[in-house]
Amino acid sequence: MKKLLILLTAVCMAFPAVSAVPVYAEDTDMEEDYILSQNENLEYRKYEDYIEICGHTASISGEFAVPSEIDGLPVTLIDDYAFADCEALTSVSIPEGVTSIGSCAFLSCTSLNSVSVPGTVTFIGYGAFDETPWKDTQMQGAFLIINQILADATSCSGDVTIPDGVVTIGESAFDNCEAMTSVVIPSSVKTIGEGAFSYCTSLTSMTIPENVKIIGESAFADCTSLKTVECSASQIGAYAFCFCTSLKNVTVKNPYCEFIENKIFVGCDGIVLHGYTNSTTQTYAEECDWGFVSLGEISAVLAGDADLSGKVDILDVITLNRAILGKETLTENQIKAIDFNQNGKPDSEEALMILKYITGLIDTL
Repeated sequence: MKKLLILLTAVCMAFPAVSAVPVYAEDTDMEEDYILSQNENLEYRKYEDYIEICGHTASISGEFAVPSEIDGLPVTLIDDYAFADCEALTSVSIPEGVTSIGSCAFLSCTSLNSVSVPGTVTFIGYGAFDETPWKDTQMQGAFLIINQILADATSCSGDVTIPDGVVTIGESAFDNCEAMTSVVIPSSVKTIGEGAFSYCTSLTSMTIPENVKIIGESAFADCTSLKTVECSASQIGAYAFCFCTSLKNVTVKNPYCEFIENKIFVGCDGIVLHGYTNSTTQTYAEECDWGFVSLGEISAVLAGDADLSGKVDILDVITLNRAILGKETLTENQIKAIDFNQNGKPDSEEALMILKYITGLIDTL
């Protein structure tokens, strides 16, 4: 069953062409308030410290440069369907600072031959460039790879090897690859995105490299032939293996893995989780009434092992720096691994210590 494209549920309100009349968000459940506004080309949501482009006021044509700032605030997000159906758009330049391009953002821009995507983009949604000539020119065989993000591989079949260097397997990248019988994930991959392998109904087993830390929501949903899974993830998203009706054995080698909600195995029956005694895997198995098989006792938290991978390397420095910048939140056990100065939080002094240890300048942490 082919995954449905995300429905466009909110239609931006129409104003006169150069109106700047703001509309305030009234949804009290939203995490942030925003002002809905527009200029001569774009409709956008104005948050406290950034701009999200959500649509266009007219059919944009020819060459177009997305502004880096609007109303004195940086443009960081391009929302789902923001430029969809701009059939006369031939070229688009996306500025540095944009981090996310939403699902179907440029869908059916049938004349779009040139796109400049900055290195700051770390998320590309499902079908962002579908039905554009530019996408056709960017395909590497069956793969669309942008900024180390595997954005589309939906034509894959048989035995598949993902190219080395891919860091993120994007949202719904392999959606509905019913004829794909196996997939080799390289050690470069850190994140498996939402719905990445949904409806891959011929996959029977999945060994996920230890460097993969995040398994997104519904990542393997409806993989009905999948029988075994092995991973070392730090986080497994809700519904990650829902309706994997053949799945029986799941091994989680990270003793501190975070399980998001108790719905990861919805629609499954007879799951047995394999993990360490007194690990989060054992706790999750007991909470959800799944079987549990111990892999042994948990080793003490390794000093400097910020990503809880069981070793100290440059990835720990990266994890720590992301936490310092507020881009990642460390768990209690991650804090224990790096809190050399006992201040209860990550800081640059600790990152420097780990770097010195990795490079051999100091012998212990």
